[in-house]
Amino acid sequence: MLLIDLDGCAPQKQRLNELFNDFKEFAWRIEKCLKELQFFKDNSRRLRVVIAARCLIDLPLDRTFPKLILSPFNWEVIQDTATKYLKPIEMTSESLALLAGHLLYLTGGHPGGIAEALKVYRDGCYTVSWLLNSYGNQLWEKNLKKCRDQIKESLTKENNHLYESIEKLSIFPILNGTWILKEAVRRFKLPFSDDSFKLNAELTKTSIFTRDKTIIKDGMTRRLLVIGLLRETSPDNFQELCSEAAQICWEYIHELKSKNNSAVAGTWSMQYFFQSLQKHAGFINFGPNSLAYRQELRNDFFDKTVEETLGIFRNTDREQFHEFIYTLKSEVENDWEFQFVVNYYLHNDEYNDAPYRYLIQKLDEAIQNN
Repeated sequence: MLLIDLDGCAPQKQRLNELFNDFKEFAWRIEKCLKELQFFKDNSRRLRVVIAARCLIDLPLDRTFPKLILSPFNWEVIQDTATKYLKPIEMTSESLALLAGHLLYLTGGHPGGIAEALKVYRDGCYTVSWLLNSYGNQLWEKNLKKCRDQIKESLTKENNHLYESIEKLSIFPILNGTWILKEAVRRFKLPFSDDSFKLNAELTKTSIFTRDKTIIKDGMTRRLLVIGLLRETSPDNFQELCSEAAQICWEYIHELKSKNNSAVAGTWSMQYFFQSLQKHAGFINFGPNSLAYRQELRNDFFDKTVEETLGIFRNTDREQFHEFIYTLKSEVENDWEFQFVVNYYLHNDEYNDAPYRYLIQKLDEAIQNN
């Protein structure tokens, strides 16, 4: 595979045409050389060329390529990668699972950050706890912060008033409701004078905006913004912001209930669960009492957060409740990021999917009992 990475320095349109013409000549020379190799002669191998760039927005019309969405690594991919890469090190499956969880928590699934962390880990023969407690800051400062700064620079060039808004709004995995955006502008004190319509109009002018469920096109960008927000403010300030987001979701669920829109309420109930956990991001791993903190959070989440949310629709008719609960369960089962958040924020000494399975069990019991 030949990878051409233009990320962070998008050329002008005229120069872009010159680059493509140069590339065609370059590719022809590569083809001529590869034809002499046996595994290309018998067609058992193919050369793949990938042109990767976050900034290739204005491609010439005669240059058409299929778009490949680059996704962040989920927990399963990270665990599989770590298992293969760390084979020289004797590690139990439990240690590898916890390591993969820490890597996803620290990097948001960023492939480059994960690769760098695994290399450091293998070369130094460190412990899993060292990676979390001692290497996390270094990983951010030397690797991930540079990626976040590129995003910040790009957005600031497009509109220097927008970055603060987009950074704070990035804590929402989805943000496709006018009501939600209006409340976020007001409560987060975004620089748009309580005018969410003006913010929405400005967002549509940027390269990062999409109207399909989320305000930020790619999940990796959003996660880097969230990690930066946590690391460069304070755990308390981050918690306050996510708590406000959770309250917005909670009120929106009741608003949807009043309009008999139980299916959409199911979607936003999962978002309420997400914010209720995410607000603890700065506390779940730090200090000698972090395990006790997560155990208390686990009890509070299942006994209060989940039960109180299910209770919103328990007094409605059976059809409405089932529409709500089935939508909620479907959202949970099809969102790997939320599943990870549940498992990681509520794990004990070992990382596994027991918290997620318990959540599904509670949703199934709610269906059976109503």
